[in-house]
Amino acid sequence: MRPIIVLFAFFLLMLPATSGFAQECYNPTLKRAKELFDQKKYAEARRAFMATKSCPERPANDDVDNWISRCDREMNRFEVTPTSVSFNHQGGTSRLIVTASGAWNVTGVPAWCSVERGDNFISLRCEPNSGNAARSGSITVISGGQNVKVNIQQRTQRATTTTQADDPLTWLLNGDRYYNGDGVPQDYVEALKWYRRAADKDIAIAQRTVGLMYYSGLGVEQNIAEALMWFVKAGEGGDVYAQWFMGAANELAENWSEAFKWYRMAAELGEVTSQRLLGNLYFNGNGTAKNDNEALRWFRKAADGGEAVAQRVLGQLYLGGIIVQKNEAEAAKWYRLAAEQDDATAQYWWGGFLQYGMGGVSQNDSEAVKWYRKAAENGIVDAQIQMGFMYINGYGVPKDYRESAKWYGMAAEQESAAAEYSLGVLYLSGGPNLAKDVNEAEKWIRKAAERGQEDAIKALEEAGLEFKTTQTYENDAYTGYILNGVRTKSGIYKWENGSYYAGEWKDGKPNGYGFYSYASGDYYFGQWKNNTFEGQGLYIASTGEVNNCPNCSMYVGSWVNGQKQGTGSCYDVNGTLLYRGKFNKDKPSEKYVVKKEHAGYTYNHMNLDGGDQYWGEAKNGGAEGFGVYIWNDGGIWMGTWKGSKRNGYGAHYNNGEVTTGNWSGDTYR
Repeated sequence: MRPIIVLFAFFLLMLPATSGFAQECYNPTLKRAKELFDQKKYAEARRAFMATKSCPERPANDDVDNWISRCDREMNRFEVTPTSVSFNHQGGTSRLIVTASGAWNVTGVPAWCSVERGDNFISLRCEPNSGNAARSGSITVISGGQNVKVNIQQRTQRATTTTQADDPLTWLLNGDRYYNGDGVPQDYVEALKWYRRAADKDIAIAQRTVGLMYYSGLGVEQNIAEALMWFVKAGEGGDVYAQWFMGAANELAENWSEAFKWYRMAAELGEVTSQRLLGNLYFNGNGTAKNDNEALRWFRKAADGGEAVAQRVLGQLYLGGIIVQKNEAEAAKWYRLAAEQDDATAQYWWGGFLQYGMGGVSQNDSEAVKWYRKAAENGIVDAQIQMGFMYINGYGVPKDYRESAKWYGMAAEQESAAAEYSLGVLYLSGGPNLAKDVNEAEKWIRKAAERGQEDAIKALEEAGLEFKTTQTYENDAYTGYILNGVRTKSGIYKWENGSYYAGEWKDGKPNGYGFYSYASGDYYFGQWKNNTFEGQGLYIASTGEVNNCPNCSMYVGSWVNGQKQGTGSCYDVNGTLLYRGKFNKDKPSEKYVVKKEHAGYTYNHMNLDGGDQYWGEAKNGGAEGFGVYIWNDGGIWMGTWKGSKRNGYGAHYNNGEVTTGNWSGDTYR
């Protein structure tokens, strides 16, 4: 790899990292965001969706805000199961499973119980009940302003056996016992039986639990339709978590009016996440008329109820002057509240208020670093970049080049072009405790350029180095390498009419090995020179005939300046050899017949194991002559074959990269 020449003054390191945009920003960013969402990387997906809002070509009516809401919901999912436990008179231990994206705590533990916390569970232990009366209590699990109450029942010695009394609440407790293995062997089938009896008597929490068991396939075969039926029953019976679930399910299906109905029901009963999500619907006009006042009212209700994401949303609204008058002091208040509840994005923004003294906040670099660090450790890319910036400048921390590289590197590993460029510049200059490394610098600057980072592109162009990118030309597009704005090395060019070329380039033109797909359905595999066929190649006429060759569907042979010239072969649609001999100025120069010595040659299109294909010449059933091998992953090899092995000059095209050279016995030499 050629080293990058030193192009930058060191002061570039002292500037905040900024992101540039490729000529196309919105579509690739949106695609990446959806891929991250599908991979359940919701925080990264949300940042990518937010990034699309800065793209100049963003459509006015896109659904990015809905995607952001879906990310928020996934990032702030909070659930405790089960929400009701029962013990016999001897007491015992029950495990509660906690699903939470942030920190959580337990409060209100009865005096006769104790709890131990794990990473994602609570071990609830209750003492024996020696009294004559049953006792009850509850604990509350809190996360990000959301509360889940877990009811605790303990029987006396006279009520230690399962009863079938005509009491739906007893049936619910029996279901809990079998679900948790409390005094009986854990048995989801038996638990479902008892929950179902209680649910049939309109006990909403039992209906929701039955829905969850069908949804998760616990004690019964998974049945989503059945699960939704029970969630609806529970929601109509006033269970706010079932209402939230139905709102979320309908939002996911983009059934906005139903999502609005269910979120509204839960919101009016005080469920804070639903209040925020209802605010989103009003803000975006989904399922209801757009109403900024109602959106703000519900955002504020959720925020006042301690919902961290809603607090952060209010911070964003006040900072940007969106549906409210801009007020940095009010923005600072809400960002701080959300940050203190471990909302990572809010931690980053609160760090910014501290660093720059915004909104009447006292400027404090040390405090800013504290909050940037929290956000960075939670995976916020911008916070990781800012940590790199703080360390390279010694703001709030001692100057430390190695530590700066660490934080820039963390953001770069999350595919941030700004971080990749900053890391490259850092390695290019080196520092007191970081060795200069031009190869590492080139690697990261090239990555940034390939994502369209403008400073990185400029650096590579000034250094005379090619890089991979995507360019658009009205309705055409090119993805591949460029050098000084000119297509080079390898890439794929797609025309508006559906035709495309994939292969080697030089000076902006196809040169070397390449594959051309015509809009008509014809194909050419082979060598090129200055945008025309030159060398060995295979032309397939999917409809009609190859020029000047009667009944010929495939021509394999030599080309000069776009015409058949030299030795070549013509095959009909069935692969039968029609002619093998000399060509001159695109026409056969000998009698159009098969000579005796050429008998046995055919053209084969073979479908091979694993979905691979071979298109080209064959003899005695094996690849022989010029042919093309296409792997099921899209890789292509074009060149000369002998005895069904690659022998001679050829080219391997895969993932936009082309390797050319000589092969012998199927091995690249």
